[in-house]
Amino acid sequence: MATNGSLGVTDTIVQRLDDAAFNEKGVAVTRLQVRALSFEGAAPIKTSCGLFKVRVTLDGEQPVTHMRIIRNDENGGHFLSPIWVNVKMIFTPVSGPSRESLELSRKLRFAADPKAVWSDKPELLNKRTASVVKVDTDGDRVPDTFLPGPSNFIAGLRTPVGQAISTKAASTADAICHCDESCYYQHCTYLVVLQ
Repeated sequence: MATNGSLGVTDTIVQRLDDAAFNEKGVAVTRLQVRALSFEGAAPIKTSCGLFKVRVTLDGEQPVTHMRIIRNDENGGHFLSPIWVNVKMIFTPVSGPSRESLELSRKLRFAADPKAVWSDKPELLNKRTASVVKVDTDGDRVPDTFLPGPSNFIAGLRTPVGQAISTKAASTADAICHCDESCYYQHCTYLVVLQ
């Protein structure tokens, strides 16, 4: 997804569009936008029309949502952030009568997960991260847009006050899940810290 390899195996990039300054109550509000997304099926799916490889990318201009960040202590806190994304699913035939790829577009609206936690421990950041990365934002597999590199906001990780954060603890963090309005679609992320 990035040209310099600094993002490792990242499949989704969400950009914070504004600085998040905490008020006297420890609350900050900012805007978010999904800027890059690249999913590919691990194996072809079988249909009555044959086998298809499936790939999911962004589809056009992406909506902007708001994120509310709450600082519970000096190590981090929790946050509320709906994720809205317009995606395109590309079905490429592997076998069957058709040789033409098919595309299906969907607008997905995932509600905020009230259990989503965060930490701001800079020692967990990948040492290879860059201040700016060039990424593929339109799904054509060619990096086309420069975006800011990762910040010290680490979603999905929360450590009690005074406890050291280890790579093992970071790799076994709970999932952060978002459901659409009906909870028919669900997207879960797991934190992985690269060494």
